[in-house]
Amino acid sequence: MVQAYFSANAATYDDHIWEKYRLGDAFNIKDPVIDASAMRNIWYKSKISTQEVSPPPKDRNHPYYADTRIEGLQRRGVLFLT
Repeated sequence: MVQAYFSANAATYDDHIWEKYRLGDAFNIKDPVIDASAMRNIWYKSKISTQEVSPPPKDRNHPYYADTRIEGLQRRGVLFLT
């Protein structure tokens, strides 16, 4: 279970909130894809597709188990309190 504190709460907000409140500007966070202030939550979306990890892989060396994005952590059972 994760309870984010202070500016870490921004990592748990969806893209709508990031765009509406311009959180990239507020927290000086750059989106590496567009090389400008982030208008989306760059920590949310997993780079691993759901199809790749459904069911979870048996090989513990699979990137599924090292995915630190919010979506990846949620797949493995982490709860985020907001």
